[in-house]
Amino acid sequence: MFYAAYRLGARILGEQPITSQMRFSPQWVMEKISEIWLPLTIGSMLFAVVSSLFGFLAVPFLLAQLIALRELPEGWAWLIFVVAVAKTGDSMAFFVGSAFGRHKLIPEVSPNKSWEGAVASLGGAALAGWIVASTCFDQNPGWQLWLPAALVANIGAQFGDLSESLLKRSFRTKDSAGLLPAFGGTFDLVDSFLLAAPALHLYLAYFAN
Repeated sequence: MFYAAYRLGARILGEQPITSQMRFSPQWVMEKISEIWLPLTIGSMLFAVVSSLFGFLAVPFLLAQLIALRELPEGWAWLIFVVAVAKTGDSMAFFVGSAFGRHKLIPEVSPNKSWEGAVASLGGAALAGWIVASTCFDQNPGWQLWLPAALVANIGAQFGDLSESLLKRSFRTKDSAGLLPAFGGTFDLVDSFLLAAPALHLYLAYFAN
């Protein structure tokens, strides 16, 4: 097992693996472990641990806020609301930003995002919020409720998208996965919900009457 793991790691790293004729000795094993771990600092090890745990802890916790939205009055309607607001905002930001984007939002994090796209995302979210509020609720929540809710959810969605871009840049990768490369990976399909759902739930639970 150790030999197979070492051959796989050597192939990934581009190193020359040992042959099956070479003998494994305790000294050889300790030398290899030292080569891997000694160059690491405490800070880099902590970063590696935190980065590994992020996906297992943060993502399920944040997406669980969708369940919390479902438990609110008219919960199904609010679920449709947050999906429509987030995805319509994403689409508007892409098309308007691609056509008219001139002022970069945060080029160090996401060089393709622009202020024009961010403003268009807010406008698209307001339009989607109006449509959902007019059609999906048993009682229309009124613009005093749905309009701030749409803007809050959309701002959360944009921060979620930027956070995912920051993660990808820190790992020096363009796509979060190879399954749906045209969309940037599977994680790109849900990154906007990671902060949009908690932001909307927080607004409805504590600030909306």
